[in-house]
Amino acid sequence: MRSILYISIFLCCIACTSKKKKEEIAQSLPERVAFFELTNNKGLEETNLSFSEEGAYFQNNTSAYGKGALPEISSEKGVNVSIWFKNTAVDPIKERMLFNIHDTINNRKNLSFWLAGNRITGNINQFSLWAKEYDYAKGGSKEYYDLFRLEEGKYYFLSINIFKNEVEVFINGQLYSKYANIPDTGLQYHTVYLGIQKATDGTYQYPFEGTLRNFSIFNQALTAPEIKKLSQEAYAVIQPLNDAFELSKFNLEE
Repeated sequence: MRSILYISIFLCCIACTSKKKKEEIAQSLPERVAFFELTNNKGLEETNLSFSEEGAYFQNNTSAYGKGALPEISSEKGVNVSIWFKNTAVDPIKERMLFNIHDTINNRKNLSFWLAGNRITGNINQFSLWAKEYDYAKGGSKEYYDLFRLEEGKYYFLSINIFKNEVEVFINGQLYSKYANIPDTGLQYHTVYLGIQKATDGTYQYPFEGTLRNFSIFNQALTAPEIKKLSQEAYAVIQPLNDAFELSKFNLEE
């Protein structure tokens, strides 16, 4: 009986420490203008999602997605969009949408990021970051095909800075890709779709398969140290899962 009591106290201490850590991190960063933790459906319209401490699990299905309203966002100092994700799809060729943000007025203006070929890429206002000169018709760029390919089944922290005519993409706090001279990055943020893309004709495309957690938007770009600090919010939950993933690569029974 006494040992059960000690364990309960120990678990409560961990929870309190984790909560305190989150509060310290939040206080050291610019104020967030939107946040969906995705351990529950708070603030979301959602269909066919399951929630746990790991995040929201998305099936490979166009009927499984989350939808959230966004406040008015000033982009004078840039914008940062960040999220944890774990892709579990076995077919790397298909596009797997992480998020799709729509403009308030113009439905052809949007910000989308997804996985394709286990690489992270995106689209902003019809300009394809993966394409030569951002032109879909010109095919994939050398820079895109040279990008580091991510592993299926592992959590990654994606953080994106959007400036006027420029986009920076960070993975796990390290610069992953950078795009300059984009003709138009202006967007009136209105609605975010998580794990799916809602096309201009109203259909749903490119369902994500895996887990998403801690979707955040800041109304200013974040520095590299701030991005690393932001990633620590879910570190206590994510790191043991990634440790288990690395161990799973070894056959310990031999």
